Amino acid sequence: MKTAGAFVAALLLAAAAHAAEDPLQRDYAAGSISTREQAAAATQAAGARAGELEREYARAMQRCATVVLVTSCQDDARRRRDAQLREVERVRREARAVTRRLDAEARARERADEEAHRAAAAPQRAEQAAKSRAASEARQRAAEQRESKAPTPRAPKAASPPQELTAEQRAANLKHLQDKQRAAAEYAQRKAKEREDNARRREQRRLEREAEAKKRAAAAQPN
Repeated sequence: MKTAGAFVAALLLAAAAHAAEDPLQRDYAAGSISTREQAAAATQAAGARAGELEREYARAMQRCATVVLVTSCQDDARRRRDAQLREVERVRREARAVTRRLDAEARARERADEEAHRAAAAPQRAEQAAKSRAASEARQRAAEQRESKAPTPRAPKAASPPQELTAEQRAANLKHLQDKQRAAAEYAQRKAKEREDNARRREQRRLEREAEAKKRAAAAQPN
């Protein structure tokens, strides 16, 4: 029992001494984080400290397994780890809060700069718009003046009536039409004759192939 009590007391003394020299409390006391760089470093240090505390907790649990009051020893080790992890979480929260505040301030500055730029450019934009309107009105007036000075278009002349053909012209047109009709009829007759000739040749070749096939079939039969 004395050994167990002495071990638990040693754990408590070590916890108190370790809390007094906690690097997060030393390096990142409450309200000490103010820049983006400090926030990043604090977040990294908090992560490293959390890993270190978990390793220390695992070693403490192994030591507790060797004492008589195992449960009491484990509870003390757990309370010590949880208290130190709360410090880790405090540093992380402060780092996130500082980062969010700096981001909000940066966005506010950007918006202020944009508004200042728009305000400074407003007179120039108004002047440019006025010039554009004046130029458009001038073009419109010039177009109206040109239209007023343009001569009135004359009415188109009536188409002359078609001239009547002479007897010779009518006879020539009729002969030309008859020649075209005769040529078309002759062409149609030639094409019809060609189709008939082709059909006769195809039929003749078919009959010759059939006769040749019958001859080969007769020759192939046994005597």
